[in-house]
Amino acid sequence: MPKIINRIHNYLQKGRSWYQRPQHHIKKITIHHSAMAQDGRQTNDSVLQTIMNVHSNHGWAGLSYHFCIMPDGSIYQTNNFEDITWHDTINSDSIGILVHGYFHPEVNDRPTNKQLVSLKELLDWLCTQNPAFPASQKDVVGHRERSATACPGNLLQPYVEEYRNKLGDVDWNAGTDCEKKLVAMEKNKDEWKDKARAREQEIKDLKKEIKEKEELIDKLRNITAELENQRNNANTDLVGYKNRVQELVEQNQKLESKLIKCQNNNNTDTSSNLISEWIIKIYETLKSRKTN
Repeated sequence: MPKIINRIHNYLQKGRSWYQRPQHHIKKITIHHSAMAQDGRQTNDSVLQTIMNVHSNHGWAGLSYHFCIMPDGSIYQTNNFEDITWHDTINSDSIGILVHGYFHPEVNDRPTNKQLVSLKELLDWLCTQNPAFPASQKDVVGHRERSATACPGNLLQPYVEEYRNKLGDVDWNAGTDCEKKLVAMEKNKDEWKDKARAREQEIKDLKKEIKEKEELIDKLRNITAELENQRNNANTDLVGYKNRVQELVEQNQKLESKLIKCQNNNNTDTSSNLISEWIIKIYETLKSRKTN
């Protein structure tokens, strides 16, 4: 068990208290930063008093974390496990741990090595030596994972995720994988910016290509509609041509019938007239067809 300094309810307003819960409701352990720059001129108790004042001004009962870890590695317990303090929006199913410092732009404090060692010791004890509540290593989260906030800051959140992902199997006493990752991220930020710009250009080019293809599809639709219209017109002309041909055949049949009849009656003049009439009708029909 880590060395824990008892300050339970020392930073609670007079006459105020927290709602209570049974310990088996505790399913999450939420990590916070104070969003206050580390200042070696302040004592730990003065820092805790300042945080209490900030929380009290919000209308809360008092300092709202269960544990607070100072830059010198000191761990303070400020509330009981059963206290439902107001620290991560949900509150009723979690313990709140504060790591004092401002681990986010523009201040960019870094957790001290002593803070990281104490944080791991405290988390190991909470997750493995407290069977009264079910929260374990896989349930350690940053405040930003519980509500819309930057807390616990970009420079502390990677340690939270490393502890959870490795189920507590981390060595924060020297170097640490997270520290190396943070340094690498800082070095590679320009490279990632270039990659982001390149991806944005790819997206613009793709949108342009899609627009061109949509315009081509519209043209093809117009051409298809025009061809369909021409086909319909051609079908109409074909029907009219067939009707004229049928009409010509019927007229020829009638003239042939009359001619045969005249020939049988030896009426040469009438036959000649019919032949002439026949030729004229054929000529007019062919002329009409040519005109159309």
